[in-house]
Amino acid sequence: MRRYLFILLILAAAYTGQAQKIVLNSLWRDSNIVINGDPYDWQEPLSYYDSKAKIQYQVANDDTALYIILKTMDYKAQAKILRAGMDLILDTMGKKRGASVLLYPLPGETRLQWIADPAEPDRQELEHPDLKTLRTEYELADKRIKYMDLRGLPTAIEAVNTNSPIMVAIGWDRDNVLTYEARIPFRTFYHDKLTAADAKKVISITVKVHAFDVPQPIQNGSMTDPSVSNSGMRGQGYGDTRPSMPNMAMPKTNEMAESEEVQIRMKLAVK
Repeated sequence: MRRYLFILLILAAAYTGQAQKIVLNSLWRDSNIVINGDPYDWQEPLSYYDSKAKIQYQVANDDTALYIILKTMDYKAQAKILRAGMDLILDTMGKKRGASVLLYPLPGETRLQWIADPAEPDRQELEHPDLKTLRTEYELADKRIKYMDLRGLPTAIEAVNTNSPIMVAIGWDRDNVLTYEARIPFRTFYHDKLTAADAKKVISITVKVHAFDVPQPIQNGSMTDPSVSNSGMRGQGYGDTRPSMPNMAMPKTNEMAESEEVQIRMKLAVK
């Protein structure tokens, strides 16, 4: 049995390694792409999909800028993007330490709570902010974008500032599908203009969606406390004198507490 599990682990590692070596092709931007959170100027359906993060994506470029579009209809993915925040990491050298990072949206209120299920008071469910609330919060939020190691840019500027060399926008369609678009000039993280030699260039793009801070679920009337032993005694020998409450059912591991990464290796298009 152990040998069988070992073989499965080897195969899984080999598959993961192979997946990380896949190189996709950026599209040449041969028409205008307006960065406004509306995917109408992209060819749909988008070419690529990450099933774990539940995000569709596509990358395009011309000789001066990189264009990225992400789409998701998944509620949990949208909630994490809008409240917990998202990073776009650009690595042209294959060295993560020197990568350029765009942070947008910035993290907001990321702590969720366990609440009693109205239908079953003895069970817990995770707080579930509705999409309408999330969209309203986003519309009212201070839309700043932060940069790390991008040439000549301040720590934070307004994302909606038309004078900014980098443009980012988020929008929704009538079916509540979220669209994220970004335009990043090559001069901010690579060099001023692509040349024929860049046709062989592979850049790494990582989309990192942050997680919510989800507290440990209630068990036997109290929050899970690692200092309490199975016998109910604390580390210094004192008993747990808190009043008991109805036993709350343990929820399963929640996706809201897990961050996601979409890792893209992309060969640039050159004309």
